[in-house]
Amino acid sequence: MDNKRETKIYQDAVNKWGEPTQAFMAMGECGELTAALARFFVQGRGNDQEVIDEIADVQIMLNQLKLMFMREAVEQRKIEKLLRLEGILGGDIKHPHG
Repeated sequence: MDNKRETKIYQDAVNKWGEPTQAFMAMGECGELTAALARFFVQGRGNDQEVIDEIADVQIMLNQLKLMFMREAVEQRKIEKLLRLEGILGGDIKHPHG
């Protein structure tokens, strides 16, 4: 799917249901992903498809949140955090997790 069409779908969803509703939906989807990961890694009873489905749902909601919270600012902060992660991985930045 092309980016323009995808962005329109996200914006249409925000317009239809409103920012507060979509923010709460995002929280719910994050919770479902957390539960799926716990079942998979902690309980050993989840499956790949369940985790994949929840990742997709969370990504859809995150893209709606990006529209609501200044996409450019989110992308800039993501780049900064990726550069920090790169520094941690390379040993240039200390991290509390070792």
